[in-house]
Amino acid sequence: MKLFELAIGTTRRYVASESEDAAYAIGTDPVKHPDISFLPFTITEVTVPGYAIKLTKQRETGDG
Repeated sequence: MKLFELAIGTTRRYVASESEDAAYAIGTDPVKHPDISFLPFTITEVTVPGYAIKLTKQRETGDG
């Protein structure tokens, strides 16, 4: 799983996905990202030189 930044102007959204294509599909989902889904946005993989970014799915707690 990788971390991607979806950006348009000063608006930034971060998504976890397996690939850039999957990140694009998430970004164009009008339910998940209604503010950028209909606009052209850039996709950049987030990296930190010398470090590995580990993403873990947050457990559902049902607390609302």
